[in-house]
Amino acid sequence: MTPLSMLPRFASACIAGLLLAACATPRRPAGPPPPPAAPVRIVPSCVVSAEGLVAITVEVDDATGDTTFQGRPLSDAFPLTSRYAAEAGWYLRNEPIPEVVWPHVDARGAYVKYGRARAMTPDSLSLLGYHHGVGVYGVLGDAPENFGVLYVPVRPGCWFQTYQFEGVGEMREGR
Repeated sequence: MTPLSMLPRFASACIAGLLLAACATPRRPAGPPPPPAAPVRIVPSCVVSAEGLVAITVEVDDATGDTTFQGRPLSDAFPLTSRYAAEAGWYLRNEPIPEVVWPHVDARGAYVKYGRARAMTPDSLSLLGYHHGVGVYGVLGDAPENFGVLYVPVRPGCWFQTYQFEGVGEMREGR
């Protein structure tokens, strides 16, 4: 084959290439990048076990608000048990906790539910006793005769309901 005889084949290939390029879908410019994935925060927390309060770490997804423990929803990893007050009749009926759970010197009365449940750190609380099988805690380091506020675990994740002493008699001052 001579170079001149190859010219029609070469021209045909060029024309075919140009036609394919013209028929191809034009590329659209890239849009804005997708938003970054919401961060997952590692948060200290706790659960109630037979040994008492146990410190754990949970993952909190800021986008969804989901809290997980080792990839499982917290409610699946640590279901409500009788160690928590959330489903106890006395808790749901807002019954007071009698003083005998943590007696006061020269005072008598009961502890009544105060405010909403709040998150506490396990290392800030000390087990004082039990009310219907649910642990009752005070702030670690407070003088024992001055527990005017008690904390009752409501649900996993270190959520505690505050109970405040209401009664008559003398309460001792703090340290």
